[in-house]
Amino acid sequence: MPESSSIIQLVSDLGAGLGSLIACFWYIQFITRSHREERTTADQMHKEERLEWMRKDTTSDEALRGIISESNKILGDLRACLTEQTTLLKAVLEKRQ
Repeated sequence: MPESSSIIQLVSDLGAGLGSLIACFWYIQFITRSHREERTTADQMHKEERLEWMRKDTTSDEALRGIISESNKILGDLRACLTEQTTLLKAVLEKRQ
């Protein structure tokens, strides 16, 4: 049977080490939870930002499609006018010959 002073010494020695281990375990858990919360928040913010950019892209794409459609219509009208003018010019040149 160990002496009472050796038991007290053993408890005091183990208490400091055990206390340090408990403190380290708690700190690791605290850091892990904090990191998880930060990552979740950052992921959510990134998702919201990506959705906002997608909405802006959709709006810009619709405006661009409208501009392209209008430009195609104008170019089609210009082609028709040029074709008509070319035909008239050929007719005039053929009459002169």
